[in-house]
Formats: sequence, C-alpha cells, structure tokens
Amino acid sequence: MVKESGIKKGILHCFTGNWEIAEKFINLGFYVSFAGNITYKTAKWQERWKEVIEKIPLERIVVETDAPYLTPEPFRGQINYPQNIIHTLTKIAEIKKMDIKVVAEKIYLNTLRVLGINLPK
Repeated sequence: MVKESGIKKGILHCFTGNWEIAEKFINLGFYVSFAGNITYKTAKWQERWKEVIEKIPLERIVVETDAPYLTPEPFRGQINYPQNIIHTLTKIAEIKKMDIKVVAEKIYLNTLRVLGINLPK
C-alpha cells in the first residue's frame, strides 16, 4: 500500500517490529525511530530491538522522546522530557558498538534530512 501511494520517505514511529518489517520499509526510503522503551531491561521486545538496531544502517535511524511517555531507564515511570533522549542514543551506541558522539551526530543529521530541514551554511 505504501509503495502504491507514492510515499518516498517517512518515519516508523516508536518501532517495535522485527528486522523483516524494518528492512522492507528501509528499502522504500523510510527511517526507523526508537524511543526510551529500548532501554527497558524487561521489555518483551528487547532481543528483537537489538537485532534490528544491529542490522539497520545508522543512516536510517532516528530517535524520539515520545514525551511524556516511554521514559528511558533510569527514569522509567516518570514523565519523559526531551533531555532524556541521551539514554536512547546511548543504548543505540552500545548495541552498535560505536562512540556515542558519532551516533548522536549521525542521528541528528538523519532527523534534519527526513524532516527536510537545511542548516544554514
């Protein structure tokens, strides 16, 4: 249905699917977004997220706060705020075995790209 609609890019919000689903949408030009729930130690999708994050190109990942919900560890159960996004970024960097600064910068640029925001030169 997405293919027939002509949509060329978009974001899979708060992704909880498996690699097969992610790969199909990535191939259509979509980005995959993760929120604070990927940091939950007891989440039933933990292994699925890990596999998706390991396999997905960093160029196709964005993150979200989903505030006021899905607050990452160590603040789970509290109201979520944008500054907590660092915990989601840290988890992605840990899974991808990459430096947090590299991950944060790349995801920032991905966000600008998918939203069509051009920074002044």
